[in-house]
Amino acid sequence: MGAVKTGKAMGLGMGGSKIRSVFSGKSIKVGNSLAAVNGLVNEYAAACKGVRARWPIGLGKYLLDKLEVSMLAKGVLQVDKVAGKTGNYVYMNGRSVGLSNKLNDFATLASKMSMYESVLAKLTAKLPATTKKQKIMKVMPPEWQGN
Repeated sequence: MGAVKTGKAMGLGMGGSKIRSVFSGKSIKVGNSLAAVNGLVNEYAAACKGVRARWPIGLGKYLLDKLEVSMLAKGVLQVDKVAGKTGNYVYMNGRSVGLSNKLNDFATLASKMSMYESVLAKLTAKLPATTKKQKIMKVMPPEWQGN
């Protein structure tokens, strides 16, 4: 998948400017433009779907589950030296995906720190400068109707 060039894709609204809330039915405004970030999300989801289809149980499932949990917390990447190469490299931390020690195969997939920073800077530059504060909605359960 490394040679895949991620294109722009539609976001939550699928080209529309609003979506309906699942529980209240109210309309929520969403961006309707194409964005590279949406393409990255689609690519990640497709890769996860493929991995889960190949390994619905066992080590593959375990690693993907741990990966998703770690991505929501501290992350899964680490910066370190790679044996036989000069400079710092970015690669996946084995412990963050539930392994007991460093897996050398992750180091063979490492990316140079300068390349990682360059791609990250390009993606970050495309993000909006400010984000709108989301209105918090509280949905109460229906009252119990007793006879």
